[in-house]
Amino acid sequence: MNYQVCDPLTPEEYAALKASIAATGAEVPIVVDENGDIIDGHHRMRAYYELKSEGVEVEPPAKDIRRGLSETEKRNLARTLNAVRRQMTKEQRDRLIVAMRQDKMSQRQIAAAVGVTQPTVSNVLNNAGDKYLSPATITGADGKQYPATKPRRPQPAPVRYADVDDDGWGDPGLGVPVVEVDQGDEDEQEDAGAFATYACGLPALDLPHAPASTRFVPAEPAAKPHVAHNSGNNEWYTPAEYIEAARVVMGGITLDPASSELANTVVKAIAYYTAADNGLDHKWWGNVWLNPPYAGDLVGKFADKLIYSVEGRHIDQAIVLVNNATETVWFQTLMGVADAVCFLRSRISYWSPEGVKRQPLQGQAVIYAGPHPDRFAGEFDAFGYILKPWS
Repeated sequence: MNYQVCDPLTPEEYAALKASIAATGAEVPIVVDENGDIIDGHHRMRAYYELKSEGVEVEPPAKDIRRGLSETEKRNLARTLNAVRRQMTKEQRDRLIVAMRQDKMSQRQIAAAVGVTQPTVSNVLNNAGDKYLSPATITGADGKQYPATKPRRPQPAPVRYADVDDDGWGDPGLGVPVVEVDQGDEDEQEDAGAFATYACGLPALDLPHAPASTRFVPAEPAAKPHVAHNSGNNEWYTPAEYIEAARVVMGGITLDPASSELANTVVKAIAYYTAADNGLDHKWWGNVWLNPPYAGDLVGKFADKLIYSVEGRHIDQAIVLVNNATETVWFQTLMGVADAVCFLRSRISYWSPEGVKRQPLQGQAVIYAGPHPDRFAGEFDAFGYILKPWS
């Protein structure tokens, strides 16, 4: 199966790639499926075989094997990896956006993958035609299909009215009509958003049969934004676009020391430790991805373990996603080993094992420790603001 879904390199681009591989080898692994079919890295493999036939001694590219992906997931992975690495023209970018939409990615997912704003994606799809702007279904973050637009609830008949006085008591038959409020667009459908009925900010009662003075019972409070792991629930996982960027920077992920079997379906680390394994008790090595748990004092302990592993040269490089808690000791000590930091422009929507997404109250930072800070800056610039040590 051919997953070379993006435009081929120009002769000049390919010549530069081949010269780079001849000089330093292929630094970025090729991505293959369990059958050995190349998902990403066709040009690197072609350059390797050409150099080999020319008698140039060069190591074969490393392989990053992705198992269990659907054909659609493989195509969109290839597009995403190309989008974050290649300098594309506007025409190439627009074709990529339309192709991702044809495979039913949501506008939010496309924007994150391509590194543009969601209004830009909407504008490109609008120019391409209504069928791309509003397909029948989209693929949610959990891989399931959802209606792209929410069905409208019929308006109640007759229209009900509610009046609310200063102390929260209501009298029927007066004042403001109750309205149905649609709380979102197609991207909120991914999050299983719902409609809500409001009357002056309070839930409407079936007032035609209510007594003249009826106490309004407040609705269940809305779910509070998830504070990234601070609640003690450590089972919150990182969206794939950040992990894919980390994979590109480091050339693969060797170890995730704070993970689970489900989380590793996205991280795809060669090895990982679960809560039962307790990654603090084991040696860390290779290229480390870390989204630490926050219950109790675990975040500080994982920060200390990472610092020990970096300073002791037990690991090659690491990318750590943490709350931007700049006032804490653990954050400041992590900054002491950082070669670059990305302060994210917006808060991450983490996902749970049940597929529920929650957004923390606090912002996040991505910390990089390793020999490729410029590569990190190039990949994570789309997500936020990059800082490097002064000296």
